[in-house]
Amino acid sequence: MRFRCVRPASDHSASSVRDDTTPEPNFPVENYSPGEIQDTVAKEETSTEEEFRKLGDRVFRVRRFQIQKQGLSKAECEDKSALSSCTASALRVAVADGATESLFSGIWADLLVNSYVEKGDELLTASGLESPHQEFVQKSSQQILQMPDTQHWFMYEKLERGSHVTFAAVEFFSPEKIQALAVGDSCIFWRNGENEEVGMLPELSPEDFGAFPTSICHLPRTWQTLNQKIIRKEVHLKDAFQIVLCTDALACWLVKELGNDFAAWEQLFHIPDAIYFTDFIATLRERKEIRNDDVTLVLIDAIPLNDRLQ
Repeated sequence: MRFRCVRPASDHSASSVRDDTTPEPNFPVENYSPGEIQDTVAKEETSTEEEFRKLGDRVFRVRRFQIQKQGLSKAECEDKSALSSCTASALRVAVADGATESLFSGIWADLLVNSYVEKGDELLTASGLESPHQEFVQKSSQQILQMPDTQHWFMYEKLERGSHVTFAAVEFFSPEKIQALAVGDSCIFWRNGENEEVGMLPELSPEDFGAFPTSICHLPRTWQTLNQKIIRKEVHLKDAFQIVLCTDALACWLVKELGNDFAAWEQLFHIPDAIYFTDFIATLRERKEIRNDDVTLVLIDAIPLNDRLQ
C-alpha cells in the first residue's frame, strides 16, 4: 500500500485532530508550571524515551512514546517497545501489543521485543523462541503463585489457551536499507522525503484492524505455522527518511488520515515530548477517532548533516 502526497488546500486543514471548535492544548512545555507538568504526567503516566544511534556516517534519532488505556495504570499496559543497545551489532527496534483477552500478554510482549533487539530475525524461529518461552513460563508461574490458591486452577487453564501478541520490527542492514517485519496489526510506515509516498507493512485498510489479528503465541505447538504469519519487506532509504512503528489503535487512525493528506504524518513527527503526546492521544480519544487502547509510537529519523555540524 502506498499513500500519495496530497497537500491540504489551506492551513486550516493542516490538522486532522483539531478544528476551530477544539480548544488548543497548553503547548509548548514552557506554558506549564512545574506543578502542572507533574500533575499531567501523574494522571496519564505516559512514558517517552529519546536516544541516538550512529550507523556508518549517519546519526539516527529514535523516540519512543507509550500510554496505557484510559483508566488503567502504567503497570497494566500490555504494549511494549525496545531499542537495541549502543553496543549491539545491529540497530533494531521493535513494538509488540499484548492481547487483552490473553493472560500475561504484557510479559510475553516484553520478552519478545527485548529478545528481538538482541537476536534479530533469529528470534522468530522455534529455536529462537525457546528461551523467551521458558522465561515466560517462569514469570507467569510466579504471578499465579502469588494469587489465592482458589484461582490457581483457573489461571493455569487460561494460560493453556496461549498468550498472544502482535509484533512489528525494523533492522537496519545499512544506513540505506532496512528489513521491516510484522505479525498482525502492529504496523511500520516509512517515508523517504517531503514529496515521497508513505509505505506500510502490513498493507491494511481501516477495516482490517479487527478484534482477532494474527499473533505470536507463547505455546510451542503453534510455532510450526509462525513463518506463514510473518510479513517481511526490504526497504531502501534516502537521506531524509522517516519511519513510524505503532500498535493498532494509532496505526488504524494513521491509515485513515493518510487517505486524505500528510498532515497526520507531519503531526506525529512534531511531537516533542510525553506531555504533548498525552494531550494528542487524549484529544483523539475524546473525538472518538481512536478507541481506548494502549498506544505505542516509535519515531525514527536521520539527523540532518547541518544539525550534526552545529
